[in-house]
Amino acid sequence: MHKIIHGDCIQELKKLPGESVDLVLTDPPYGNDQAYCLDKRRIAGDEHPLIGLLALAETYRVLRRNRCCFFFLDAKHLAFVDTFVRRYTPYRVRSYCVWDKRMMGLGYGIRPRHEMILALEKGKPSYNCDGFANVLTQTRALTNREHPHKKPVEILAPIIAHTTVPGDVVLDPFAGSGSTGVAAMQLGRDFIGIECAFKYVQVARARLAGAQSDGANDALRDAA
Repeated sequence: MHKIIHGDCIQELKKLPGESVDLVLTDPPYGNDQAYCLDKRRIAGDEHPLIGLLALAETYRVLRRNRCCFFFLDAKHLAFVDTFVRRYTPYRVRSYCVWDKRMMGLGYGIRPRHEMILALEKGKPSYNCDGFANVLTQTRALTNREHPHKKPVEILAPIIAHTTVPGDVVLDPFAGSGSTGVAAMQLGRDFIGIECAFKYVQVARARLAGAQSDGANDALRDAA
């Protein structure tokens, strides 16, 4: 099962059965209310960080017991996000991880080269690796033509591999260009993505279709 749902994430989350997914891994709009990249593209739902947090709260119901949620965020909203999660959701904060992108972003004075990832737990999850560090080093996506905030598959795949097993269901309620889905498919996990902007739904569906074709080609080569 691999699908991208076009719609408002909170409304679509309410349609999913309770305790039906094994991992929530998402990169929501950070709530910076600004245009991104040189071509000044805007992201739907980027008006305020509370939009992403309300969706995060809704994911608790659909996540199975003893499972995890990973939530990318802008460091400048860390205090607000932490307060919201601890006060208004049942999630337990396991850790804050740092993604070192190896390359600086735009700006002046002190330029950013990292993002934060909030690791949350529902119950007491088991993990697959004893050596999973809270600093993940991976070069950021070198092109953002598909989406201003496109995440490299290589930063998502280790999180999926660490917290799920083949056949589990990965949910991304802010699917964007579909990187989480591609990573899930490559690791043999099922995927459900939700995206409100139809142009990115099309991009994500095309990437998933390409990943399926690549997987079929790899299987044929292995069988030859």
